[in-house]
Amino acid sequence: MHHPPSPNPTSTTPTRRASDTAMRQHWRVDVFRWLVPAGIAACVDHALGAENRAMLIAPLVSASFLLVLWIAAMWPGVSESRRMARFGDTMIVCALLVAVAVFFVMLVWQRDASAIRGMQRLALWTPLIALYVSLMLGRTPWHGVAAIALLTALMVAIHVYTVRNFGVPVLLDSVTNFIALTAATAGTALIFSRYRTGLSQTFARLQVAEAQSMTDALTNLPNRRQFRFDSTHRVIGSVPHCLIVLDLDEFKRVNDTLGHQAGDRTLVAFSDAVADRLPDTATLYRWGGEEFAILAFMPRTDAKALAESLRRHIETLALPDDVRVTASFGVTEILANESVDAAFQRADAALYEAKHAGRNRSVFHAP
Repeated sequence: MHHPPSPNPTSTTPTRRASDTAMRQHWRVDVFRWLVPAGIAACVDHALGAENRAMLIAPLVSASFLLVLWIAAMWPGVSESRRMARFGDTMIVCALLVAVAVFFVMLVWQRDASAIRGMQRLALWTPLIALYVSLMLGRTPWHGVAAIALLTALMVAIHVYTVRNFGVPVLLDSVTNFIALTAATAGTALIFSRYRTGLSQTFARLQVAEAQSMTDALTNLPNRRQFRFDSTHRVIGSVPHCLIVLDLDEFKRVNDTLGHQAGDRTLVAFSDAVADRLPDTATLYRWGGEEFAILAFMPRTDAKALAESLRRHIETLALPDDVRVTASFGVTEILANESVDAAFQRADAALYEAKHAGRNRSVFHAP
């Protein structure tokens, strides 16, 4: 389908010949752009508070992971990939596991009390980590609940271990408050994620319904309703506008002799053949029955030439069931200060004149 320059950039109604839809930025990228910088800041804070070189390993490795992810989220094309979004989730989890593993090794095997400071800082960020994990696993809530429970249990276990062996708590507040805060944060994120998913599905269904209401069910051409929308939102005065109305000559005999199914096949093949011949500045609409309309963004001389070119091409078409057809055309120019209805009446009068002059011809009526 050939499309005129769209005067309404917000319109996303698909029409015939529409190719692959533009890929939308995956929603996880928005989470990256807001939460990952906070994670980088936390890693830098850990590094600045490091008591020795060993304490620098975990925050620097984690910061490196997160920085690469944050830059990648800004890169064109990467933000449109669901696979890259999932890869980002995995990398962030890896960065977290590396930090916890390093601190755990320092505590259990090396019995380095300086790691407790790092674990205390990590515990402060646990609710934010829970928020992130909940958003990432919002479509699989049980996975999210399991991940949050595991993270919380791990922090509580390390807290108990450090209190027993070093006399220093990892959770500076009470364990109950820590669990309650983490659970509340994760629960809010899960509810929001589920609500967002439902809202997205509803919006997608509305888009499909709108597209179907604007499309002819038989030919998949934009219909009369889409024509009204496009003609109403055209950019007045930018380029000349012309209207071409065409009607198949004596189409009733096709239905009467070959049946309505053959007639439908003829209409589909005819609309495809005409749409393929249109320039990018013209759009074909099915008005109803065997009548079609073309909204053309071009001067009147070009519109008259286009109508005549289409008329000659239709004469040569070999349609299904060995059907041969001709068409009559009415052409007019749409003035900037007149309604499309007035122009359509003029084009329809030109079509009527072409029919009564013997059919298979094009007639132009000046405004």
